[in-house]
Amino acid sequence: MYLNLKEGIQKAMASNSYEPAETNWVKKHLLRGGIFIDVGASFGYYTTLARSLVGEEGKVFSFEPSPVAYATLKDAVDRSNLANVIVTNAAVGRKKGELILYLPPADELHSPSAFKSHSHHRPVTVPLIALDDFEPLLHCPPIDMMKIDVEGSEPDVLEGMRGLATGGKIKRVICEFNSWWLKANHTKVEDLFALFKELGFEIEEETEWKRNLPAIKGETFDMQDVLFRHKG
Repeated sequence: MYLNLKEGIQKAMASNSYEPAETNWVKKHLLRGGIFIDVGASFGYYTTLARSLVGEEGKVFSFEPSPVAYATLKDAVDRSNLANVIVTNAAVGRKKGELILYLPPADELHSPSAFKSHSHHRPVTVPLIALDDFEPLLHCPPIDMMKIDVEGSEPDVLEGMRGLATGGKIKRVICEFNSWWLKANHTKVEDLFALFKELGFEIEEETEWKRNLPAIKGETFDMQDVLFRHKG
C-alpha cells in the first residue's frame, strides 16, 4: 500500500499506531472465514486488517465515498489481488441516491463528511447506498463484525441497515461517537446510543472518552469508540 505520510491517518497506519484498542477488538472477534463490513473505510486500515484475519475463505465489504481515499484503497486491493475484498466507491446512508461530500485539502487530516465544517473543503457528489438494499449482503451468511466511522452520518447508516440489524444478521459493530459531527447532523451522542439499543445491540467494550477536544471557532467536542454486540 502506498501512503502519503504528510496526512495524519496514513502516517499512523504506516507507524503501526492507529487505534490500538479497536485493532485488538477486531483481532479478538474476527476469525478465519468470517465476514467483515467496513463503512467509511478511509485508506483501508480495517479493510486490510480484516482481510488478513478472514483469509481467502472469508469476505470483506468495504465502502469509501472519498475519491482520494478510495484510490489508495482500491490500488492496494488490486495490486494484492484480494478477490474476496469488495470495494465500493460510495457513501452509506438511509437510502439509495447521491450525497454531497466535503473533502479537505490533500495534506490535511482526511476526514471528509456530508456536513461542511471548513469553507475551503471541496464539495463532490458521490453515490449513496443503504446496506439493506446492497444486493451482495442479502444472500451472505451473518456478518461477524462491522466498523462504522462516517463523521456524523452514523445514525443514517444504522437506519439504512435496520433490516439486517433487527434480523440478527450483524453480530458486532464498532462505531465512533463524535459529539461535534453528530451535532452537525442535528443529533447527539445519547440519540445514537438509543438507536443501537433499539436495533438490539448492547455495549461489549468501549474506549475512554476523550473530552473537550478542540474543534473550530473555539468549539470543543467529546469522542469515543464503542464495540456493540447483538443480543439476538
